[in-house]
Amino acid sequence: MPIIFDKLSAAVVGAVVFLLLFGLQIRVQGGRIEDSLVYNAKQQTLAFADMVERDLANTGYLSVPGDDVIISHSSSTYDSTTVTSLFEFWGLGDTGIRSKIRYAAVQIDSAYVVDKMVPAFQIERYEDDGFGWNMTGASSAQITEFTIQLLDENNNVAIPSNARQIRVRIGNAVAVNPMSTSTEHKSTLAGREMKWGITIAPRGLSLQGYQG
Repeated sequence: MPIIFDKLSAAVVGAVVFLLLFGLQIRVQGGRIEDSLVYNAKQQTLAFADMVERDLANTGYLSVPGDDVIISHSSSTYDSTTVTSLFEFWGLGDTGIRSKIRYAAVQIDSAYVVDKMVPAFQIERYEDDGFGWNMTGASSAQITEFTIQLLDENNNVAIPSNARQIRVRIGNAVAVNPMSTSTEHKSTLAGREMKWGITIAPRGLSLQGYQG
C-alpha cells in the first residue's frame, strides 16, 4: 500500500509541475504575441506619422505671396472624442507637382484604452493633382487620436489664413485580444496606445496673407 501511495503522490506532483510549466509557457507565448503586436503597431504608427510629417512640411509648396494655403480644416466629436475629421491644403503630391492634399478621418471600430472604450478611426490620405481626387494612403484602423491644430508664430490657436505652424497628435491603439460586444462593429481590447506628435512651421505658410 505505501508503494501505491508513493506512486500516486508522484503522479499528483508530476501533474502539478506540468500544469505550472504549461501555465508558464502560455504566459511566455502570450508575452511574445503581445510584444509582436506592440512592435507592429509601433511600425504602423511611425510609417503613417512619417507620411503626415512629410506632407505637413511641404504645406504651401510653390505658393506665392497672398495664397490661401489651407483650404479646409474641421473637427468632429464622436462619443466625447474630438478628432480632426478633414484637413485639406496645397502641398507636394506624390508625382512631384503642386497638388491638393486631403486627410479625412473615418470611424471604423472601437478600442479599449486605459479601461474605457473609445472610437477607433482610419485616417485616409487623398490627393488631387488636377485630375480628380485619388486615395493614396491610409493609417491603420486603430487610430484613437488625430488632432491637427493651426497656430500662429506665438503658438496661439489661429484661423487658417493666419496660421504659421501646424501641430499634429496621433494615437494608435494596440489590439491584444478580440472582444465581442453588442454593438454593430466588432470591438477589440487594446492594452496600450502609441503616441506621436510634432509641431512644424512650413515655409509655405509664411506666405499666407502676405502682400509684399
